[in-house]
Amino acid sequence: MAAYAGFGALFFKLFHPSIPYVLTLQEGDPAHHIRRKVRFVHPLWRLIFIKANSIQAISTYLASFAHDVGYIKEVEVIPNGVDLTLFCKDCRPYETGHMKNKLGKKTYLSQSDDVHTVDDVFLVTASRLVPKNGIEDIINSLIYLPKHISLIVIGDGPLMLRLKFVVEEKNLAERVTFLGLIPHEELPAYFDICDIFIRPSLSEGFGNSFIEAMAMKIPVIATPVGGITDFVFDPYQNPNREPTGIFCAVNNPKSIAYSVRLLLSDKKTHDRIISNAHKMVEEKYDWNLIAQDMNERVFKKVLG
Repeated sequence: MAAYAGFGALFFKLFHPSIPYVLTLQEGDPAHHIRRKVRFVHPLWRLIFIKANSIQAISTYLASFAHDVGYIKEVEVIPNGVDLTLFCKDCRPYETGHMKNKLGKKTYLSQSDDVHTVDDVFLVTASRLVPKNGIEDIINSLIYLPKHISLIVIGDGPLMLRLKFVVEEKNLAERVTFLGLIPHEELPAYFDICDIFIRPSLSEGFGNSFIEAMAMKIPVIATPVGGITDFVFDPYQNPNREPTGIFCAVNNPKSIAYSVRLLLSDKKTHDRIISNAHKMVEEKYDWNLIAQDMNERVFKKVLG
């Protein structure tokens, strides 16, 4: 990547110019933030791009970033993928009842005229707890949603204490659960009992957790930033595409709440999004397909 290891690869390339050098772009921070971090070594950092024999980016957003930096050849856009044998809602024997009890997800009788059971609604987000991932906005969106809607936060990071303070300050302690770091192979069991995946990112290079949620047949709410627009298509903002998610506005808890209500109230759109997103992941984001693309479009080319 165009960071610490990128400098190592660059120096090696300068002394061994005949050896192919491939750069992969996976950055999730906004471009202005990256440029500010490297401002004192910018000419050298720029060479990490220019000296590459091939650049592969996980999104069209990052491919454009490479060209903005000065790379003049074609950038191969090959996304990250998902392990469909792991993130598979229909083929893994999850202990759903046990997990519901563990996280306190309740079922109760509806108060409407037609008697039926209703589950608590669990929103879930999985990410580093850093400003760019917008977790505080999700917490604040609960103020505008019914009390049976709760949030599961998976991940750790420097904002943990700040986010817990916000939860206490807004009297939301009974509706927000912080699980901390969860081993990747255990994530599907938690996703399995959740209803909507949300990450209202301020910036995003790609966002693996989105396609993992899609593989688990969970509808996603996202912001139209960075690489997210490669695979999330909103039924209203992208009317010419089959919908695969719902967009909310950046830094806007009310917009998040509106999107949640929309998914919960419009079953036809909800089910259509789940079906389209799951089909898209199977057809485009299986790690086996990604590996083939990397071999054919990157490694074979640089090796001649």
